[in-house]
Amino acid sequence: MQSSGGIMPASEAGRRSASTILSGPAAGVLGGVALAKQAGFKNVITVDMGGTSFDICLADRWTPRFTRASEIGGHALSIPMIDIHTIGAGGGSIAWIDQGGVLKTGPESASADPGPVCYDKGGDRPTVTDANLVLGRLDPHYFLGGEMEVDQRLAYEAIERTLAKPLGMGVLEVAEGVIRVVNANMARGIRFVSVEKGYDPRDFGMVCFGGSGPLHGAELAEELAIPEVVVPFAPGVNCAYGLLMADFRQDHVRTHVAGLADTSPNELSGLYSEMAKEARQRMKGDVPGKSIVITRSLDMRYHGQGYELEVPVPDGRITRKSLADIERKFHALHRRSYGFDNRDEATELVNLRITATGLLPKPKLRREKEGDRNPGRALKERRRVFLKGRHHDVPIYDRNRLNPGARMRGPAIIEQRDSTILVFPRQRARIDRYRNLIITVGAKR
Repeated sequence: MQSSGGIMPASEAGRRSASTILSGPAAGVLGGVALAKQAGFKNVITVDMGGTSFDICLADRWTPRFTRASEIGGHALSIPMIDIHTIGAGGGSIAWIDQGGVLKTGPESASADPGPVCYDKGGDRPTVTDANLVLGRLDPHYFLGGEMEVDQRLAYEAIERTLAKPLGMGVLEVAEGVIRVVNANMARGIRFVSVEKGYDPRDFGMVCFGGSGPLHGAELAEELAIPEVVVPFAPGVNCAYGLLMADFRQDHVRTHVAGLADTSPNELSGLYSEMAKEARQRMKGDVPGKSIVITRSLDMRYHGQGYELEVPVPDGRITRKSLADIERKFHALHRRSYGFDNRDEATELVNLRITATGLLPKPKLRREKEGDRNPGRALKERRRVFLKGRHHDVPIYDRNRLNPGARMRGPAIIEQRDSTILVFPRQRARIDRYRNLIITVGAKR
């Protein structure tokens, strides 16, 4: 699996291991986009919250944003990658008080060993998971579907000792504060990939996955006015599902610096033909030739600029008219990305790019008939849960017993082996025909 969202042979990965550095998060994006398409969302923001990090990606018209330059651990990377924004926020993020007396969460994580205090493996600093447990949002007897017992008392005492007493506040109040702080960090990350890139989050659905994502997704969507949230049937292994949705992919680039007005359409067509022939030749051993799809693009800039924007190039022979269309697309993309354009300024080409995609068969999820809308058969118990400053009597449902068509009103908690889903007051949830859980937040454009 590559960071670009495509797969390659193991022999190729041995030569280009840097291409795999964000392979897991990239697979999660593919899985999230595929499920969003099933659920009827054209624009989607995927969020993956695990134990240590929170990975965010925006996909416009089912197409994830891409980048050609990134930085991982202080090391610059110039390879094609799905544009994933990662922050240090997860279930294991440690809550602490800074020198100014301000409550913080992360980026340091307790990881899995020793893990949160409630694991009773030697951890002594409370985490986001400890806070959720103290608030009643997690069942101490149903962690990992009941395979692992966690200690709510240890979590309560740690929050009281290290956070509540120094702040002069109640334990539940501080525990909810931990959740509010980590949510604020994650909401800031979502705004970075949407609002700061010229997109309105109200035009998008959200797909949340990872072990911790469904516990926080609905509240994040409410804060950002995202109207609906999709929780996959198996959120904890959505990245594995995304791997099954990937195709073979190769990216090729050729430098060609020239003013657009001085560029010969025939020369450009010839260069693209050479690149496509080379790409097909390299990939033919992996997939049949008829399954290979070639897409083209240009890196363009205004004359004298030190950065470029990637502009799609249509199929077929390039003409003067198609070059004029490409220039118009560049101006529009520049305005969207930077807030302005200059149509009187000369434009120039920098790089020619093609992507060769070797299409592979995809798994098809079964579309089921809707049944009884009453979720009563899946009701496990009712539990006191602290939400928005007060206790609520919350029904707890077993997701495996919720049939397509089932509907619930918040507050509600839906439990499954690999995650816990929290639906807030005034929100509604339903199970669709693919067994995704769709939460309607109630926000309107």
